[in-house]
Amino acid sequence: MAKKEPIHLRRFDELNLARLGLISVQRNIPETLTRWEVEHETDGRVVRVVCAGTTEYGGVPHGIDNDISAAIINLFIESGSPEDGALTFTTYQLLRAAGLSTSVRYYNLARESLLRLYSSSYLITEGWRDHPKRRWVTVGFRYVEKIEFTSADGDTLDGKSIIRVVLPKELVHSIRAGYIKPLDLQFMRSLEQPTTRALFRLLDAQRVDPEDPSRTVQVLQVDLLEWAEMCKLVLPTAHRIRRALEPAHEELIAKGYLASVSYSGRGKKQNITYAFAQGVLSHPVTQELVDVLMEHGVAEPRARDLVRQYGDQVQDAAQRMENLLKSGFKPRNRGGFLVDLLTNPNKYALEEGNATEASPQVAGRLELDRQVAGAEVSEQERLRQEYDQMTPEQRGEHVVRTLNLLIRSALKPLEYDLLQEAVVQGEVDGYQLIREASTAVIQKQLNGFVDAIRKLLY
Repeated sequence: MAKKEPIHLRRFDELNLARLGLISVQRNIPETLTRWEVEHETDGRVVRVVCAGTTEYGGVPHGIDNDISAAIINLFIESGSPEDGALTFTTYQLLRAAGLSTSVRYYNLARESLLRLYSSSYLITEGWRDHPKRRWVTVGFRYVEKIEFTSADGDTLDGKSIIRVVLPKELVHSIRAGYIKPLDLQFMRSLEQPTTRALFRLLDAQRVDPEDPSRTVQVLQVDLLEWAEMCKLVLPTAHRIRRALEPAHEELIAKGYLASVSYSGRGKKQNITYAFAQGVLSHPVTQELVDVLMEHGVAEPRARDLVRQYGDQVQDAAQRMENLLKSGFKPRNRGGFLVDLLTNPNKYALEEGNATEASPQVAGRLELDRQVAGAEVSEQERLRQEYDQMTPEQRGEHVVRTLNLLIRSALKPLEYDLLQEAVVQGEVDGYQLIREASTAVIQKQLNGFVDAIRKLLY
């Protein structure tokens, strides 16, 4: 069978997009709603956001677009946040990442959503955080700057469709600079309604200090009408705003994210007070601990995820590794070894005991070498077994996803499409292809590998 998903899936969200609430939390809107504009004052800055969409794709972004946009961001981060902003994936992969059904209906909804994100433009005045330079700037962009996809009929999406998007440079710059926050995707997926999921994403970002993302608040108070604007609710009265948000509030309380929601004041002068449940957030992501992992070769997105999960245990694992290195042990991959020490703290207990003796312990070092080498062989056997247990369709999906991580945009969407079909039909051993791609990347022979793939396909 296919590889199971992690027990607890935590990923990231870009903080500007999440805090600005650029996508309406409403599940349905009038198709004629093709423009909205909001303005508010924050710390002496007048922040103005304008969105312009089109009736052709259902108006401005809303509803399911929140799930699709979050999925794209995480697929982008998982692919290593390439500088050119280009990302390739299948429709099936996109829907799975968004936690949505993979039925035909949702393939159609995904197409509409992607085109809506592509056709809608935003102008944000004094509201986009250029975090490395610690300043607020004005930017204009679209969620998706470019889009290309394959299809049996040239227009619709299905499970085998290969999609390539290019994200705007402002978003790419922000993600690569680390202006992101943890996003509990498993919890978000557990929420039943698009409105609840969108409100959760907005709340989870609003509780973060935009100038210091490591700081969060436990209580958040907002003006009712301003909050309706943040949520992009097309509702004229305070009563209707409260009624529209009530189901989402109830679900977030029932699921343990919010401790309570209370109102104060009357009419248009009402405030909402959100009290967050204790223990919702995990360890704060400090740059110091992220740097510890990155110094040993761990990629930044992975490093941030580990810090969020393990906190100060990162420093302990780094010290343990230093002790083992002093004993004479030389791991093949220091970053991978450090991650293994962090995630499997009891695995090398005996060898660490040897490492603390006055002189290097040859037997202990050889045993550790044997463990690491054996682990590599076991891992390859496990991956081969998992691949063999996949259905042909799952193999095709797996190969496309993995090659996209390894070789990025070296192949065109149509070539990915042809390659996926060859794997599904059993004409190509996808597992062996992935291993060859890995070797080509390591040995810097990617051009030769890509040429071989094209000869195979055409």
